[in-house]
Amino acid sequence: MLLYTIQPVELYEKLLAEKTLVNTGNFFDDFTRETFVRSYDWMVCQIIARGIEKPENAKYPFWAWYKYSVEKAKPDLRHAGHAPRGTECVCLELVLPDNSVLLSNFDLWHFVLNNRPIFLEENWDQLCDEFDSFPLDKQEMVKQKSWETIFSDFDDSPIQATFWELCIEDIVNVKYFRAR
Repeated sequence: MLLYTIQPVELYEKLLAEKTLVNTGNFFDDFTRETFVRSYDWMVCQIIARGIEKPENAKYPFWAWYKYSVEKAKPDLRHAGHAPRGTECVCLELVLPDNSVLLSNFDLWHFVLNNRPIFLEENWDQLCDEFDSFPLDKQEMVKQKSWETIFSDFDDSPIQATFWELCIEDIVNVKYFRAR
């Protein structure tokens, strides 16, 4: 499977030295760690539940693009938002075995990040009102069940990939750039 992961140059230099990296959680900034840890923990459980074995010292997966947009798989490095403005980055083109990657809908992933249920039906407002009337334990159950949609509803959305290890031998191309 061909993937594209965007990483800071410092992480790539560490990869060059160590040959294999796992995400121990140290690669997140404080904002990401504090704001999204619950969602990232949920994704970890999903990866493990699908039989993708987690290395012992890995805490979180790495993220990559499988399909950046409707038109193309490779991310457009001229766009903003890949990293904080001015950050020296690399886009690593990787080839990984299909069975080591979990694909998910990038747009729907934002429901998980925002801790909200995914309702795609036309009666969205009614479903939200009904959801809000549920006891908290039922809300949590309904919400987490709805999140399963991110693994099957790809439609025309960008598709992200999660995987456990960055290995130097999986890299087929490296593109240096400065984040905009």
